[in-house]
Amino acid sequence: CPLEFTAPGLLATAIATQCDYVALKRRGMDHPASPIWWLISPLAYLIARTVILRRAVGRGASPLWWHVANGVLTVAIVAAFVFFVDVSAVPAVTRPPAASTSGIQSAIQAQYISQGLTTVAVSCPETTNLSPGAQFDCKSFDAAHLDASQIAHVLIEPDGQTFRFSLGASVGN
Repeated sequence: CPLEFTAPGLLATAIATQCDYVALKRRGMDHPASPIWWLISPLAYLIARTVILRRAVGRGASPLWWHVANGVLTVAIVAAFVFFVDVSAVPAVTRPPAASTSGIQSAIQAQYISQGLTTVAVSCPETTNLSPGAQFDCKSFDAAHLDASQIAHVLIEPDGQTFRFSLGASVGN
């Protein structure tokens, strides 16, 4: 179990093995498994404990089997999640969309649409530098009025993932 290998998990395992050692001594076990076995792994301690108890009293394997069952169950749940759960239904941590020429054109076009200009087409240079801090101009024109166009000035933000733009004045073709 991954929790066993975290600082709180290791501390809890150390305390649990020491308590188990003391409890077995109180019940009359002369030489129970040393709590030091947990330093290899909790599973190593449980195997050593089981071997010593089985030799001494013929029983005592249930903690080992519970540990193994827990591991198998954990693997089964993770495997079921990986293979059978539709990950598109799981909410994802979203980052801003990476700056791309088509994404920039769509954003500029959406801005025009929000202003009521539904027939505007936007064209950014194909060989646009999209590195952080880059600046360039995209040309936009109204399909209904091909004699006029506007310039949108684009700036790629320092994170390289987001951009901002400002719509410029109308210019003649």
